[in-house]
Amino acid sequence: MRAVGLIAADSIRALLHQRLLVALMLVTLGLTVVFSVLLTEGREWAGQNIQNSMVIEGGDQLDAESLEKTDQGIDLAGSFILAGFYWFTALGGTLVALFICS
Repeated sequence: MRAVGLIAADSIRALLHQRLLVALMLVTLGLTVVFSVLLTEGREWAGQNIQNSMVIEGGDQLDAESLEKTDQGIDLAGSFILAGFYWFTALGGTLVALFICS
């Protein structure tokens, strides 16, 4: 009877680990999608605001070179933020893998 109890306890523990892994994967996927959408919207918003402020301050149309540099700067900042987010999720995934495997 004791062996049946041990097997049942081990089965429940394995089921909880599997559910935890699936839940964490879904949360990470959801956070990645939300963060990517928010970052894209933020980059577009920042680009529009910078262009509007340059037009107001300059009083004339922007030249193509300054507009391209502004867009590159915004894209570079967004890439660094996204790389930091992916580093954070990779670290979290590593910690979860260590927890589940131990």
